[in-house]
Amino acid sequence: MDIAEVRSGIWYNSEAFGGKVDLRSISFGFGRFANDGETAIFKVEDCAEEYMSEIMQRVSFCISTASIERPGQLVCFRGNVNDTDVPGLAVDKESREISFDWRAMFSRFCAEEKLKHYLYRKCLSDEGDGGIKEKVDRGEADRSETMSALIGITVGSFDESRTYARRARIRRQWEAEGQDCAFDEGFKEEEEAALGAVKEMQLSANYFAYSDEEVEEEAGSASRRKETTSEEEDEEDDEDDENAMYENLDVQDDVDNDDDDDDMEEEDDENVV
Repeated sequence: MDIAEVRSGIWYNSEAFGGKVDLRSISFGFGRFANDGETAIFKVEDCAEEYMSEIMQRVSFCISTASIERPGQLVCFRGNVNDTDVPGLAVDKESREISFDWRAMFSRFCAEEKLKHYLYRKCLSDEGDGGIKEKVDRGEADRSETMSALIGITVGSFDESRTYARRARIRRQWEAEGQDCAFDEGFKEEEEAALGAVKEMQLSANYFAYSDEEVEEEAGSASRRKETTSEEEDEEDDEDDENAMYENLDVQDDVDNDDDDDDMEEEDDENVV
């Protein structure tokens, strides 16, 4: 069994479902708690019986061959994705179940998310506006170019913060096992592949539907209808989207500097009159 193939999540089989089975589409549904509620147990759902043995074998193999540098699983929680630890993760091939310490899993996942967002804010602060303010002041950048530059800064800072937070976790794990911390070329190759898998799943996670979203959207729509017309909503939403991007980087005042100056001049003229 090839580890690269298993990590890809694809099982190539000429007799199965047109030639391949995407193991990432296999669903494990919650079954029960064990160990006084500490362990969550999930059981495979809706899978052809003739392929169950091979699928469980591959799931088990993927987990057993995982490493600190390249975990064998991804954790996805409401649009957030990471390859943080799943403590106590075990596969029962006979019962077709997986189990893990769910509290510890969420604790580690949320802790790294918090660190990532802290580093993200720091990266944005260190990056500044990338010289956008000076270009706007000189009239060398219009709003479209400014937005494009800000998006580039935002995405770059997010990727950088994810990498730093992930390396901090790996460093702790290496030190706990008495290993040397070496972010060498070999590590960077594994890191690139692992982060690529996280990003790919992140894109998919943005389209996941959650059972409570429909209720929230309906409540939000009803509330907005009471406050404004649909036409005003669209205008406000567009303006909010643009303003939010600038405010996150603390350059809103700089980008709108020319417009603000014009408004101030008009007010001064009115005061003089």
